[in-house]
Amino acid sequence: MEFDEFLNDILIHKTLLNKIGKQADCSIRVALQADESQIYFEITPKQMSLLAEIGLRCEFSIISLGMVADI
Repeated sequence: MEFDEFLNDILIHKTLLNKIGKQADCSIRVALQADESQIYFEITPKQMSLLAEIGLRCEFSIISLGMVADI
């Protein structure tokens, strides 16, 4: 999974992220886009564990371009 790979990549920099987090507001922001306003995603236990180990909050932004067809 791409999100797992991303979390593993930034986990390597945990010490640096914690130093930055002491002086600035740090978070992981994930933006999801859905042209038709239907969004599904899940966070696996492994991903939750990685997020907890990294120690940053995770934000999700859901972007809809409102292209839902009129019925």
